[in-house]
Amino acid sequence: MTAAPREDSSLAGLRGLAALVVVGLTLRTQLTVIGPLLPRIQEDLAVVHAAAGLLTGLPLLCMGLAAFATPRVVARFGPAVAIATALGMVGVFGTIRSAAPEALSLYAATLLVGVGIGIGGTSVPVVVKQWFGGHPAGATGTNVTAIILGSAVAASMAVPLADALGSWRWPLAVTSLLTLLAAAAWHVLTAGRRATGGSGERGRIPFDSPVAWLLVVVFCLQSLLFFGLATWLPAAYVEHGWDDAAAANLVAILIVTGLPASLGVGWLADRVGSRRFYLVVSGAVTLGCCIGFVAVPDLGLLWAAIVGLPLGALFALALTLPLDASPRPSDVGPLMGLMFGVGYLAAAVTPVVMGAARDALGTFTASLGLLVLAAAVLTALSLLVSDARLRSARSHAQRASAARERAASGADSL
Repeated sequence: MTAAPREDSSLAGLRGLAALVVVGLTLRTQLTVIGPLLPRIQEDLAVVHAAAGLLTGLPLLCMGLAAFATPRVVARFGPAVAIATALGMVGVFGTIRSAAPEALSLYAATLLVGVGIGIGGTSVPVVVKQWFGGHPAGATGTNVTAIILGSAVAASMAVPLADALGSWRWPLAVTSLLTLLAAAAWHVLTAGRRATGGSGERGRIPFDSPVAWLLVVVFCLQSLLFFGLATWLPAAYVEHGWDDAAAANLVAILIVTGLPASLGVGWLADRVGSRRFYLVVSGAVTLGCCIGFVAVPDLGLLWAAIVGLPLGALFALALTLPLDASPRPSDVGPLMGLMFGVGYLAAAVTPVVMGAARDALGTFTASLGLLVLAAAVLTALSLLVSDARLRSARSHAQRASAARERAASGADSL
């Protein structure tokens, strides 16, 4: 049997980090490129706000559904192969989406883009647990920083590229091409790592763990906050009187300011303080900024610049928590699948509900008010994410694994 590369090798570590950067830069750009283009897509396809919200909601829905099935794919083929496949799916179906002639085919391609993002997003933490088990928050922060950077570039270039090339379809096509190039780069960077996966070992989804469900809700709330703002903040400010480019910059600013927080908090959280401290502070700052968008909208640039910091930190922390609560890499996939599955299914409703609220009331004030409520609940629940609870979840998973092994051993001896 071929031995896996040493995980403490400097070269292997650098290649691993480079691979995490590659997938982070491109996997989710299909989500954030949509928000700045929604007014043009609505006008071109003649759809209402609620239907336009499906362009973000549908990928999230599919990401949630795919997350439940991904642990089986990872157990069969390994996380590196699963991620390569996911990048290929996003690139291919993103290209098809960019050429879709009408709304129905656009939505169909969007569904398959979401499946690819779901498979890739659920597989990345398994890779982190395998390759960087000693310092998972730092490696996760590197990946999240790349996600934020790629998302920021996609959001900021969407309107200028559409203006330069004459159609909202071109930004979708460009991001799809870059994702296909990333699939090739991932394949090269992980060539020696693919031996670490595909063993067939798969943990059990921890439906009976209260801590697992706490992590699910935390992830759900941070997701709906980000995707709610990324989807509708530009449209809300266009309605407020801003031009398309200035309103789109709100999302780009929000995403860019999350870069230092995602990387810095990922590094600090492995060394100083508790996960709970960073979660509570980030939730409270997010709450203040969401209130600011509603109460003092003219300071939108300020709120966007500030809220990116806690949102970047929350995303990095949310992806690290399942690694803290899992004793083995094979336990990460099922827990991440539960967290992504339920979290993204719930977050998928947010853009649609916010769009429907705008259609019904004629203003985005109530829509943004829903995010104020979500931020308040997130801050309160973050107080429960203690180190003791995370240790308890690890012990629970270890006991469950030992019980399954004893049962399997007993069955084999019969």
